[in-house]
Amino acid sequence: MTGVVTQNLHSQISTPIGTTQATSNDTYITTAAARVGAAVDHWFLYAKGGGAWVGNNGFTVTNLTTSASITGLNSRTNSGWLAGFGVEWALTRNWTLKFEYDYLGFNNFNFAVPPTAPFIPGDTFTSNNRNIQMAQLGFNFLFNLGY
Repeated sequence: MTGVVTQNLHSQISTPIGTTQATSNDTYITTAAARVGAAVDHWFLYAKGGGAWVGNNGFTVTNLTTSASITGLNSRTNSGWLAGFGVEWALTRNWTLKFEYDYLGFNNFNFAVPPTAPFIPGDTFTSNNRNIQMAQLGFNFLFNLGY
C-alpha cells in the first residue's frame, strides 16, 4: 500500500532568544506486509506484519519571535516496522468489505542546527514517538478469472 501524505510535524521550544519551531514535511508512507489468518464462513480474520517507510523532503527551523528561519532539503526515508490486524466479510461472490488497523513503528530522529545558522547554532532537535496509527475501511473486488 502506498499513500501520499502532506503531514507536517511541528515542535516548539522556548529559548532565551524566543520561541523556536521545527517543522518536518513528510511526503509519503509506503508499507509492505504479509497477512496470515483464518476464514470462517464469509469472514476472514487476519494479522499482518511487515515493513514501513516514510519519506521526508525537508525541514524548516523558525524563530517565532524574530521570524528568522532556516530551511533545508534532505530527501530522507525513515524505515520502520508494521503490525496490524483486520477483518474481511464477503458481501457477494466478488465483493468484500474490509476493516483494518495498522501500527507503524519508527525510530527517533535527531537534527543538529548547523554552526552557521543565524540562531540557536549547534542545538539539537529530537523527534520522539514518530509512530503512526492507521485505520482503513474499504471494499475489495475479486476478478473471477475462471480458476
